[in-house]
Amino acid sequence: MCFYEITAGQLKQATDYYQRCEQQLSGQARYSAMVQGAGRSAQTSESSAAIKALLRLARSIIEFAKGHTKESLAFLKQIVQENPRCPSDIWFGIGLCYYRLGNLPKAKLSMDKTIELDP
Repeated sequence: MCFYEITAGQLKQATDYYQRCEQQLSGQARYSAMVQGAGRSAQTSESSAAIKALLRLARSIIEFAKGHTKESLAFLKQIVQENPRCPSDIWFGIGLCYYRLGNLPKAKLSMDKTIELDP
């Protein structure tokens, strides 16, 4: 994942793709509500959680590319809250956001966590 390598054309594509995925996820949520008692609810909710995390990551990258660093950081923090064992790339993104915001101590802690998870 490279937060800093999205061109203007890619940003438009990413935004469009994000919106389509978000619509698809809401459709899946309606479907899982219909099959609640059919034994598929656990598998569907796990799948839905993974998709939500990916959508948050995509939204974070989009916001970062637009220059909305605080919003990007908020989406990344939500990912960590829901999954404390998230990949090192998420921590790298958090560190990069803190660096852009001028919070060097927190940026260092996030980068240290990145290296700890993926030496």
